[in-house]
Order: sequence, then C-alpha cells, then structure tokens
Amino acid sequence: MRQDGKKRSLFGKKGNAILDTIIFIIVFVVIALSWVTSGMLSKSITEDIEKNPDMFSNRSMEIIKTNDERYPILFDNLFVFAFGLFWILVLVASYNIETLPIFFVVSLILLIFVFIFAAVMTNMWEEVMEAEEYAEIIAEMPKMDFIMSHLLQVSIMVGFSILFILYAKGRQ
Repeated sequence: MRQDGKKRSLFGKKGNAILDTIIFIIVFVVIALSWVTSGMLSKSITEDIEKNPDMFSNRSMEIIKTNDERYPILFDNLFVFAFGLFWILVLVASYNIETLPIFFVVSLILLIFVFIFAAVMTNMWEEVMEAEEYAEIIAEMPKMDFIMSHLLQVSIMVGFSILFILYAKGRQ
C-alpha cells in the first residue's frame, strides 16, 4: 500500500490484472526453459565425467550420478510448487487492489490478447521441446511439460481467477 492509501497491483499500477497475467506467463516460460536447459547441461556434464573415471573417486562418482538422477524430479516438483505459490501471490495481490466494476469489460477484452500470447508461448514450447536434445530431459519432467504444453488453458484459469478476485469482492 502506498502512502496515499491507494493499493497497487503486484507489478504495476492499480488494477493491472492483464500485466500480472502476462508477467506470470513470461516468468514460468523462462523458468521452464532454463530448468530444462540446465537439466540437459547436467546430463551432458555427468556423461563427460563418467567417460573419465580416473578424475574422481568412486564415492564422488556415485554422488554425481545420484544428483543427476534426482535433478529432473526435484525441479519438476519445484516448478509445480513455484507455480502454485506464484498463483496464490497474484490472487492475494489482486484481492488487495481496489477496482471499479466498469473496468471488468475492458479487462475481459484485454485478457483475450493475453490468451493469444499464451497460445504463442505454448506453440513455442512445443516447437523447442520437439528437438532431440530436449527429448530425454523433458520426458523426465512430466508435470512441467504438462503445464507448459497446456499454457493456454492454465492462463485462462489464472486470468479468470484474477478477474474473479478483482471484481467479485464486496466494496469496502
């Protein structure tokens, strides 16, 4: 809350649900791509280390292999956890914003453009993940792949839940 008593959106000006939804989508596309890429890099490094067993002790090799096996499971579950927490954060921030009901129609129209953006991001995700390099690691991260492959549906849920929270609350 600002000093003048007006509440602001999580990422910008008062009542900016559309921007919150776009930032939500961008953040999770970047997180997903970076975690899949780092998982691929981790596998590559582990394979290179296994080719040269003289460099490390047996115990070190076991730890490296264990960490490489745990990486996809950990970051797949962490992605779902972060997704849920961020969604809750955006909903709480939306609840604390004072909005006028007249802007519901405008928000609904602008949300259509957000859904188009989400569809483009979903198509981009599908194209990138079709590459051979990503096939092995993305197969080990089914939750992340499901959310990102259905980003349009997920963004519809997020967007309408934000609109619902923004405009369905009683006036204070």
